[in-house]
Amino acid sequence: MLKQLIAALTVIRFSFSAYRLQTPKTETGSLVSTQRRMSVKLKFPKCQQHLTILFAVLACSHLSFSQAEANGMPRSSGLEITYLGNEGVMFSTGKQRVLIDALHGPYSEYVSPPAHELQAMQEGGFPYNGPELVLVTHTHGDHFNVRQLGLHLQHNRFAVLVSSQQVVDAIKRGFAGYDRIRSQIREVTPGLKQRQSLRVGGAEITVLRLWHGGEEFYALENLGYVIRVGSWTLLHVGDADSTEENLRNFHLERERIDIAFLPFWYLLTSEGRTVVRAHIRPKHIIAVHIPNASVSELQKVSRDIKASFPNSTIFSALMQKQQFVWHPF
Repeated sequence: MLKQLIAALTVIRFSFSAYRLQTPKTETGSLVSTQRRMSVKLKFPKCQQHLTILFAVLACSHLSFSQAEANGMPRSSGLEITYLGNEGVMFSTGKQRVLIDALHGPYSEYVSPPAHELQAMQEGGFPYNGPELVLVTHTHGDHFNVRQLGLHLQHNRFAVLVSSQQVVDAIKRGFAGYDRIRSQIREVTPGLKQRQSLRVGGAEITVLRLWHGGEEFYALENLGYVIRVGSWTLLHVGDADSTEENLRNFHLERERIDIAFLPFWYLLTSEGRTVVRAHIRPKHIIAVHIPNASVSELQKVSRDIKASFPNSTIFSALMQKQQFVWHPF
């Protein structure tokens, strides 16, 4: 559609240039007669054809923007994503900000946020202040820390946590100030392979109950999230097992996911790649959960992922940023 618009504008420009060359100049400030204006239509039918295309394109684009505004979406909304270690990310668009698995560590060999960022999060310092949605996929220490999360909620009274019963129970047991933050917590725990939807502020969230993987973790409540914020749809699956059985019934391929945060092993195994292509179908992939490794090991992982998903992004450097621009056409 954009190509049609450019082509139409080009033809119209040259058509009007030709018209001006063939038409005597009028006196300064005088009006062009109706007959002369109509001669554009009579002498330049190709111009009329492309004007029709132009008006159609503009009408469609106006409709698209109007529909977006009717759904509460801004006319143009960029998205910025910041990597906070392991599967921790922060993304923002317009006035909406979301943290997922961001408050954790240090823990084992996994990458955790820099000390100064953890301190800013715990103290509710910039940019971790103001309205915010906080999501935690499960209770493992490379995704969640009771004290860090409790302090963040305590110091940012506009933050709202949406997570599982196990996460809420851990905060209730382990954070002395729980009573001061309980009003900021929404517990949502669907049954295994079930989903539940809710809205928090300007974000629509669908919570997915996904099996973590590994028989020893069968009872662990691992949540995935489909988040619709602004004009974007994003997916985070936590440590969900990368099997068709685990993901097939959610029909995520119908969600028109713009960006999927996926554990890197999804992109390195045959079954994982099948799951991504058949049952998720994101427009863009960001690989996460990459442990501390040597430069050569990271390069190899990156090459292997890019071989199957050339346009993917690999998050391995703390505070790495990725920006996206929404295109209406």
